[in-house]
Amino acid sequence: NHETHTLFTVSNQKPLIVELSLTGEVLRTIKVTWIDDMEGIAHISGHRFALLNEAKHSVVLAEIEDDVHEVDVSHAPSLTLAMYANDNKGFEGIAWDQQRQRLLVAKERSPKRVIAIQGFVDAVPGQPVAIHIEKLSETASCGLRDLSAVTYEPNSGHVLLLSDDSRMVAEYDAEGRLLDTLALWRGFQGLHRSVPQAEGLAIGPDKRIYVISEPNLFYVFKPGPGKHI
Repeated sequence: NHETHTLFTVSNQKPLIVELSLTGEVLRTIKVTWIDDMEGIAHISGHRFALLNEAKHSVVLAEIEDDVHEVDVSHAPSLTLAMYANDNKGFEGIAWDQQRQRLLVAKERSPKRVIAIQGFVDAVPGQPVAIHIEKLSETASCGLRDLSAVTYEPNSGHVLLLSDDSRMVAEYDAEGRLLDTLALWRGFQGLHRSVPQAEGLAIGPDKRIYVISEPNLFYVFKPGPGKHI
């Protein structure tokens, strides 16, 4: 959340949203009613967030006020992405592209891809809705084995993809060209051991990269000189 300078992550075993400081301190937990299998969260603006419900292959828009600790999204706007409804390799990550007003949703594998969705977030209740969905060109580059998260850097317009199986972050420009990679292996970036199961990804305005990994691990990577990421 670039407005509060805090991070948001989710738990799918217990339907919880967790707000963190930039140093990984837990600021609050928010119980979510109606979603049983949350796999991602993206801040849009103000108190508005998009939640990824993997079990139902859907995106849910939620209003999360600053002081709440429980949210019921049973009547919130939702969009079902039915094109992969029979695939158990579902959607794993979500991000908001403010410049192009679109949601970016990462599908884990089979097929591995990033979907861009326009027209859902700004839809007006009771009015006709025009949804546009397309596949981003930076879907299968760099040999990433799977996709576990996606994030967007608004100043550059770059998209960052996280792969758990490859233990890597890859950065792409707006044309889908690979710019840089960040290895999450032991011996790289000062890591004493490889990141075991990277599931969450965010980038701050200072280009610090935040990675969440099971079991409850929090990593911060500072940009090096001459590096994109």
